[in-house]
Amino acid sequence: MVKMSPVNATADFNKAVSLGPNVISCSWGMDLVKEDRRTQLSPPLPAYLRPLEAAIANAVRQGIIVVFSAGNGHFSFPGMHPDVISAGGTYMHSDGRTFEATEYASGFASNIYRNRNVPDASGLVGRPPHAIYLMLPVEPGDEIDKELSAGGNYPNGDQTTNNDGWAAFSGTSAAAPQLAGICALIKQACPRLTNNQVRDILKRTARDVTSGRCSLRTGGFSAVQGPDLATGSGLADAFRAVMEARNSC
Repeated sequence: MVKMSPVNATADFNKAVSLGPNVISCSWGMDLVKEDRRTQLSPPLPAYLRPLEAAIANAVRQGIIVVFSAGNGHFSFPGMHPDVISAGGTYMHSDGRTFEATEYASGFASNIYRNRNVPDASGLVGRPPHAIYLMLPVEPGDEIDKELSAGGNYPNGDQTTNNDGWAAFSGTSAAAPQLAGICALIKQACPRLTNNQVRDILKRTARDVTSGRCSLRTGGFSAVQGPDLATGSGLADAFRAVMEARNSC
């Protein structure tokens, strides 16, 4: 793991690149909004973000797959970078067969990059108000452990104690490593595949999601049959993606 600091995110990203990985997963991003804090920033990309833009493009040129979270109601950069795999969110009901877009996750057409729609595909993400969904380990007594225990019962609290090292949460920050894990499996099945080829496989094999909508802040777009701004191509499917990768080789 490389710790990301907003002081110099480019240097942190380049540190990750220097380790020579096959896949880099990033659960962070900047919200590119105008002064009203509600509408998306118009082009060009702010100058202070251009070194990071170039660093990501350079990593992909080196053959590294780069996955970023699409945002939780954010117009997220680098989640909108055209070279990354952008991870959105889909909610799966307890029956394991019913899926819908979630208003916790972002979905939008980028103003900065023409013809760039976010996300590409989705991982599992909870619903508002707190996206309490997946049980994950945390540092005992840390901010997440305390905050999510304070709300009481689901959906306002995760029904765990405030110092047990466990919390139920999600978001596109959790979806990004889900997609990154599938990307690693795809590369294992067919190492010669490029970033764009892996993204295409993820999109072609995703499970279509046709109900629900994404975050109202980014447009509240509805999920429909086929690709859409709510979930991209739908919920990523590891088994189908790996089978497709094997066939490609």
